[in-house]
Amino acid sequence: MFKKIIIILIILAVLMLLCLGIIFLLKPKSLTPSKPEAEVSSFQPKLAILSLDSPKANYQLGETLPLIINLDSKGLIVDGVDVLIIYNSSYLKPQFLTDKNPLDTTESVFAVFPLVKIDEAMGQIKFSALSSPGQSFMGKGQVAKLQFKTIHQGETFLEIKFKPGLTNDSNVALAGKGKDILGKVEGLKIFIQ
Repeated sequence: MFKKIIIILIILAVLMLLCLGIIFLLKPKSLTPSKPEAEVSSFQPKLAILSLDSPKANYQLGETLPLIINLDSKGLIVDGVDVLIIYNSSYLKPQFLTDKNPLDTTESVFAVFPLVKIDEAMGQIKFSALSSPGQSFMGKGQVAKLQFKTIHQGETFLEIKFKPGLTNDSNVALAGKGKDILGKVEGLKIFIQ
């Protein structure tokens, strides 16, 4: 009889351990500790900025307007950019440095410019810039410079076309990944007198 009681107690202990194990394995995930909601939602990755700049905002009719395209990688390492600039072709005319190339790349942080397309009727200039192998870029710097001749008086705006998620407009490529990390663009307002 004493042996039967010990066997029953051992069986009950084993069953209790099995039940605790099953309860532990099936415990709902909502009961597990997690990060506070404010901590989770406050994380925002730093994204690159492409911007347009010029030495001044007011130009005379017939004057040359230098347009500088700048990149701020926000601490991320970048392999290249695609830039699509939209301008009003009634007010500005691109000036070509060489046959069909308006880009001045002498001060660029990038080495290779495999694509340069100009559509003067639509008022668009699109180009790509890449770093040399092993020479990725991080920081703030000039991508390229363009020259426009002012041909009409009034106010006009130059913009970098960008919509998050699109790949056929302006983009900034994360080094080694090709992922678009462009988060913001800044255009430029010009007054022609």
